Amino acid sequence: MSEKTITRTIKRYGNGAMVPIHRADLEELDAAVGSTVQITLRKVDDSYEATRKSAKRMRQRFSRTLELLGR
Repeated sequence: MSEKTITRTIKRYGNGAMVPIHRADLEELDAAVGSTVQITLRKVDDSYEATRKSAKRMRQRFSRTLELLGR
């Protein structure tokens, strides 16, 4: 049995919710639509992800300044 850990966002689907699984992840596990899989859910503290997004925006906005200061 293959295992893979992925992080996905729960999305609204009608009156319920769904967790999308990318095609590449399914192929890696040799699974397809209709396959039976076992899923374990755990809420992730996304403060780290928010920090990474903020840092990326900062790098994009101040890229020239960061380049000049790095010299």
